[in-house]
Amino acid sequence: MRKVVILASVVFCAMAFAGRPADDKATFVAMYKEGAKMLEKKDYNGMAKGMTADFTETSMGHTVKREESLKGMKQFFGMFKTMKVTLDVVSCKITGNTAVVMSKAHVWGTSMPDPKTHKSSKIDARRDEKCTWVKKNGQWMMRSMVGSNEKMLIDGKPMMGG
Repeated sequence: MRKVVILASVVFCAMAFAGRPADDKATFVAMYKEGAKMLEKKDYNGMAKGMTADFTETSMGHTVKREESLKGMKQFFGMFKTMKVTLDVVSCKITGNTAVVMSKAHVWGTSMPDPKTHKSSKIDARRDEKCTWVKKNGQWMMRSMVGSNEKMLIDGKPMMGG
């Protein structure tokens, strides 16, 4: 379902922001924590600044380019009335100007109220992430993101993907 791809766009692009130079795992951990805060604030522009022009995102076997990923991010933000985020770095391997970061993402919160029932739903989404970063002009920029083990619950029930 399209919402799962949108989820991926948002959750995992949150980590891509105009970060400062980083040369070790500890700095990537700090960048990911800052990315989670940006996501909670729905700072779309801040996150978009950290993606390369040739950025790609793969979710559920479907790969999209930067613009489609950013469009999905905006749509996903619209689903939430409140949102909390954790982005936990599991591993980080830096080779020259390239870094591969494995992480776990968790986004949860309350949806905007349904127009008919005026009730909100609880959203809970999790995903494992493999992000490739490249250093350009002294800044780490996200070039690609590949999601796996994607799960999204609405009011505790699995949301169908595909």
